[in-house]
Amino acid sequence: MTYPVDADTLFALASDLDALDAVSKPFVVFDHLPSGPIRAGQVIDVDVSIFGLLPSQPYRMHVVECNPLARRFR
Repeated sequence: MTYPVDADTLFALASDLDALDAVSKPFVVFDHLPSGPIRAGQVIDVDVSIFGLLPSQPYRMHVVECNPLARRFR
């Protein structure tokens, strides 16, 4: 797939929690999502609601790895 931005810009967007929040709405609504780029070792506790209509459910995400040079996170 080809994107209209360079790889570093694309990784920065893909690994930014503000961008995740923006592109997920209105299908997925996050409550208590922190702001900014993810980082290795980060634990993110959020409440997630589908369409903002279903009751929020707690969800925990662990950022095991975040390597901007390799453009990889998990």
